[in-house]
This record gives sequence, C-alpha cells and structure tokens, in this order.
Amino acid sequence: MPDPVPGLFELRSVLKPGGYLLLLEHVRSQNPFIGWLMDLLNPLLVRIMGDNIKRRTIENTLQSGLVVEHVDNLGSGDIFKLS
Repeated sequence: MPDPVPGLFELRSVLKPGGYLLLLEHVRSQNPFIGWLMDLLNPLLVRIMGDNIKRRTIENTLQSGLVVEHVDNLGSGDIFKLS
C-alpha cells in the first residue's frame, strides 16, 4: 500500500468503540547507518517483493487518528515493532 494512512483510517472506522487494533510491522531503523541502508535498499525490495521496509508505522497510525497505547521492540533491534 503506497500510502498506509488511508488504510489505517479505514481500519479505525470499522473498529467497535473501545476496540483494539494490533499491528506487527517492520519499520525504518533509528540507527543512522541501518536507516541509510534501508533507504538505499527499499526501492529494490518494493519492486521485487512489494515490501516497504522503511515505514513509519507509529507516525502513520497517529496521523490516522488511532491512539498508540503501547509499543514493543521485538528482538534486539528497533526494526520490528508490536503496537
């Protein structure tokens, strides 16, 4: 999905009042070198696999009007998040 905010907005519109949305997503690393590498590789990976490896899911979620209550880093890095 080229622009995830409208998709998240749609998910928000179908949640029951008080409902929860769990997201498991890979996001752009905040480590400068790893982030740069992800920026470099992303166009190729989007073309080959359709996967955008540098999404800013937390920011996109907030833009859609959803509330982020909790975020866990999975593994030892900051690329995989459960929110």
